[in-house]
Amino acid sequence: MARRLVAAVEALAVENGRRRVTLGVRLALPENIALFRALGYVETGRKAHPGFTQPTSMDMATLLG
Repeated sequence: MARRLVAAVEALAVENGRRRVTLGVRLALPENIALFRALGYVETGRKAHPGFTQPTSMDMATLLG
């Protein structure tokens, strides 16, 4: 299901002339990070949610077609 959702988002992005998709994923969910990596996404940065001093999320992106 997740792979189909990502594919739909990427198809919509292409239809709208976008060349890149970005997303954020919580570091506490390594299985989600692994899924996005398997789909071709790479890390572009890390951020901390308000109130945290250490990063809690990872920014990821992929280039389209």
